[in-house]
Amino acid sequence: MARRGKKPKYKSPGTFRRAMNKYFDERIEKGKPITLPGLCLHLKITKGYLGEILRGKKAEHLQEVATEAKLICENYAVERLYTKGANPAGAIFLLKTSFGHKEREEEDLKLGGITIRFANPPKSIDYAKAEKITEIPDSDITCTPSKAGRDTEKPSKV
Repeated sequence: MARRGKKPKYKSPGTFRRAMNKYFDERIEKGKPITLPGLCLHLKITKGYLGEILRGKKAEHLQEVATEAKLICENYAVERLYTKGANPAGAIFLLKTSFGHKEREEEDLKLGGITIRFANPPKSIDYAKAEKITEIPDSDITCTPSKAGRDTEKPSKV
């Protein structure tokens, strides 16, 4: 049976790594930013194809090198947050949209003498009926006993 799809451009991790390193070296030498889209343009692959490599759906032999490339790009964005005089808004946006970073939300719920703190609270809880909850969807939860309406002890992880 005939094989479908394009022939892989990079047959070995070594070839892929050399091409990747060439991109990084050129960008650093020119003082230009390192980006995933820029890397894809240099490698002549799409971002979608790179995503399939990262998920192990295509060119599994390249997954380790592709993961390293993604981390290098993410690290560049993180370092931009600490660059003196640089506006971090672009780096923050990139980290959220391309690398899955999230802002942490917290919400407190007081039930009787207990305060429950939800970090990244689940959206499916009806807090008006919270006393009847027997199961809580995945969430970072801390419970704090309280006396006379004031929290008196440090939160304990549930």
